[in-house]
Amino acid sequence: MADARPSPDAAAREAARVRAQLRTLVEAWDVSLASIERRAGLSRGYLAQLFAGRIELQMRHVLMVLMALDVPPSAFFGRIYGAADRLPRDSALADAAAAGGMRALTMARRVARLQARLVRLLRQMEGRSA
Repeated sequence: MADARPSPDAAAREAARVRAQLRTLVEAWDVSLASIERRAGLSRGYLAQLFAGRIELQMRHVLMVLMALDVPPSAFFGRIYGAADRLPRDSALADAAAAGGMRALTMARRVARLQARLVRLLRQMEGRSA
C-alpha cells in the first residue's frame, strides 16, 4: 500500500496562508519591522524578506514573532484554521472511514494526532508567556 503524503503544493499553500496572516498581524501593529525583529531575536530585514517570499517560512520564527507581539499562538492559528477545540472525535474518524475507506481513516487519525500535538504545543507556549 502506498504511503499517503501531503502534496508539496498543498503545504506551500498553507505556508502562504500563514505568511499572509502574519503579515496582516504585523501591519496591524503600529510598530516598525525592525522593532519586531529586535524583540523577536530575528536578524534585521528578516520579516521583509519573509513577506516578499524570498525565504522559507519557519514555524519557530512565526512563534517568535507572535511572542514578540504578545499574541497567543492559539489566537493566531485559530484565526486561520478555526478553534483548536474542534478536533475530530471517534465519530468523525468513523465517518471518514465510511466515506473513503481505510486510507481516509488512516489520514483522519494522522490529522487528529497532529492536531492534538499542535494544541499541546500552543498550550505550552501560552503557559510560558503567562
